[in-house]
Amino acid sequence: MRQTPLAIGLLLSLAGAQAAAQDFSANDVSILLEAPADPGDPKLALPQSSLSDALAAQAAALIDRFAKVPEGGAVHAANPSLLTARRAELHIASLRIDPGAPGLGPGFEPFGRGAQIRLVVQPVRAEGDRLRVRDEALHMVYGFGQPVAHACPFRVEPDMAAFEPAVEALRVLKRDLAALGVDTDGAPLGVHPAFDRSESAKALVARLTDFVGTHLTEARLSALSIAGIPADEAEPWIFFAMQRDRATGGWTPVPSPAIAQPDMANAPRFAQMLSFAEQRRAGAVVPPGRSRNRLPVDCLANFLLPGDAQPGAEDGVSTSTIFAAGPNTPEAAAEIGAVIADAGAAHFFNTDCVSCHTETRREIDAAAADGPAKAEAIALAE
Repeated sequence: MRQTPLAIGLLLSLAGAQAAAQDFSANDVSILLEAPADPGDPKLALPQSSLSDALAAQAAALIDRFAKVPEGGAVHAANPSLLTARRAELHIASLRIDPGAPGLGPGFEPFGRGAQIRLVVQPVRAEGDRLRVRDEALHMVYGFGQPVAHACPFRVEPDMAAFEPAVEALRVLKRDLAALGVDTDGAPLGVHPAFDRSESAKALVARLTDFVGTHLTEARLSALSIAGIPADEAEPWIFFAMQRDRATGGWTPVPSPAIAQPDMANAPRFAQMLSFAEQRRAGAVVPPGRSRNRLPVDCLANFLLPGDAQPGAEDGVSTSTIFAAGPNTPEAAAEIGAVIADAGAAHFFNTDCVSCHTETRREIDAAAADGPAKAEAIALAE
């Protein structure tokens, strides 16, 4: 989802008057790192202070148990070794600073304001004298706040005293990179401009190493999800989420909030899958999304609804309908993408994982039929 001007403006207010003369831009609050290709390229490792081996092993055990999707007589399972045997391969690919998850519009008021910093972490494997990024990832949420008792079961009250120093550290980072000739002002979101030169790339990674170690401690780690693939296979992609248990500090699996949950009492569904094994060109989503993103924002999720009150097709959109037998026309992809990319309408609790990960790609693929220029324009706009 796109970084909204409202979110960047709120970060400015958090950083105080000093930041007013030096506004944040998209690349200051959504930091995308260039994937290392050679052993000498800078790599941002995930430190033990942000995720210990012990807690990672607990997460791997949940992935092994719940990140599975049955299809056609087979069971497809995500490879949990990303968190254990392959831990040393992990590279932080991006950082996203969000002052108000899951959204900042008026409809989100019952949720409170979950100040977060989120990481995307991917494995980078040495193959000969080159490095290769595997197409699987962890999403890690570091929260600056506490859940509170409320009619909305997802409400969080932010700890701005803890969050503001992280925002200030970003302001100082922007200033220091500018002294090295790195200008982020007005630049469209993309790989951070520091990667244009080796010196500034190494400086950015060094500073982010300190930032992660200082502000993203394991105590703040509140949720983790995986977009995984089976061992030694290129696909399917399997999506599964978990959250920290505040009482024990361990992990609890999260039922997928925007797929059908007809029998939560006996058969909750935890994972969703995107596969091209049976339909090489069209793909298929299993189970399909059952989103609620066309309804007014509320504090519900499918796993909170009775089996006979699950959302209907008119209640939301999902890219499930433009995979497989659903025609991926430019019109359908644009209509669905507009809803899913709208941060005032779609969020974690009302939109399925596959939709959030594929809406832009579906638009690009659909537009390609009208020529590469149109597809490129969509990619740049995103």
